[in-house]
Amino acid sequence: MGRTTPERASTKPMIIHIVRNMSLSEGGIPRFVRNLISFLDFYEYGVVCTSSQMSDSWDIKTNIRMVHICSPTVIEEISLPSYRLRKWVMSVLQITFPIRLSKLLKKMKANLVHCHYNRWIDLQAIAIIRKANLPMVWTIHVLPPDNEKELVRWRTAIDLIVHSGRGRIVAVSKAIVNRLAELGVCKAEDVTVIYNGVNLKQFFRNTHSKTGFLRLRFGLPQDAIVFGSVGFLRFEKGYDIFIKAAALLSQRVNNVFF
Repeated sequence: MGRTTPERASTKPMIIHIVRNMSLSEGGIPRFVRNLISFLDFYEYGVVCTSSQMSDSWDIKTNIRMVHICSPTVIEEISLPSYRLRKWVMSVLQITFPIRLSKLLKKMKANLVHCHYNRWIDLQAIAIIRKANLPMVWTIHVLPPDNEKELVRWRTAIDLIVHSGRGRIVAVSKAIVNRLAELGVCKAEDVTVIYNGVNLKQFFRNTHSKTGFLRLRFGLPQDAIVFGSVGFLRFEKGYDIFIKAAALLSQRVNNVFF
């Protein structure tokens, strides 16, 4: 199942991004992938989703040539009479996932695969490096899980990537690298830290704008420097650090609000 734009001659390398959901217009990792694609327009791109949810929200203007679904275990479209049978079918699908994914990557004529989805990362690595014989980049966007079963998968993938010499592991923060080392998943030198970029121009307020309803609502001065955060209230988001930083900055600068 998938979507493909009309074929056209191209000599650009094909990079395939693996994500959970194909709704690239939404936030989080899909937005990160969309921005990455839009800034690097000297490649062709495809997307493989591990979720069976299909939508038309992907944007052809972002150089995405094709979007396909390759799910490790999802069987929503199959009606099964019992829970045990469902679990057995899911296990079979999981075993065949590396073969199915590698065939799809070959069909998409991939030159490199960039993984953003951590679940079943060991099967993804087997499919990409062993089966499809392709280079792989795994960007880790979140802290590693405490679940030992999942950590085994992470160790398997990292060992394969590092020892094959055909991949690179990237983390978006030093905290992720430190946690991986603490858990004994890998050595710190096995992971490269590349921080997510921020377009600061998006945060410069237009002083001539007549908007700013939030400033009016909360009684904030028009020349105030306002900091805010929108996201899940989860440990890895570091809100405790944000609060401590706010306290320190408030002691040094008078015109800041949080």
